[in-house]
Amino acid sequence: MKRIEIFVEGISELIFVRDILQKIYNYDANTIYIHCNSLNNFTNLTDLWPFGNTNATYHIEITDTGGYTKLLSAITNRRMRLSENEASLVLGLRDIDSQEYEEYKKDHSRDVAIQKVEQGVLKGLNVVTFNIEVKIFYAVTELEAWFLALHTIFPQIDSRLTHDFIKTSLDLDLENIDPEKDLEKPSDNLMAILELINNHDDKPRRTKVIVSKITLELMEEIKNQKVSRMHEFIDQLKTF
Repeated sequence: MKRIEIFVEGISELIFVRDILQKIYNYDANTIYIHCNSLNNFTNLTDLWPFGNTNATYHIEITDTGGYTKLLSAITNRRMRLSENEASLVLGLRDIDSQEYEEYKKDHSRDVAIQKVEQGVLKGLNVVTFNIEVKIFYAVTELEAWFLALHTIFPQIDSRLTHDFIKTSLDLDLENIDPEKDLEKPSDNLMAILELINNHDDKPRRTKVIVSKITLELMEEIKNQKVSRMHEFIDQLKTF
């Protein structure tokens, strides 16, 4: 059994990672066992039950750390337990969008601000000696950019949410932009799209609906075109 620990910024990332892992490994209960937990007292995991057999090839623990500020400390604070349990790989997933990113943008270009956020996280990791491999991945600037890049799923959520309707209503041409590069607050854009159909679901509910429509084939269609950070992360999930 190979043990992998994945620490994520919040509930949306947790739902996304859990669902995509199941799809990557064809819902094979003998290949993956997934257990979710949260360090956030406000996160409800009641319907995110464990998946798979406990003696599966890959034992994957996904932890909602309750915010980007807590992700690094969650990894470092649990390093001894991770080592004792013989975890072979630790992954982190968080948004670039953050207080430090906003501060860096005041004096630097967007690309430099992103680099500085990543360098700060790497510096924090290097303070601690790990016996296992640790990799941190980033959504630029937010996870919602990945959903917007996969915009052809929106008509499956509501038939009114066609590309032309979104473009006309919001002046947002999702076919011809890379949300990772061209949108600063993808979460605001996503909310605006959902407002068009008066969808006011809370974040967990709307994330579950969106992620349920995503396919590996659709992700592959936009590879080398958009949201390169998403593809880096997905490629890692495929190569345990």
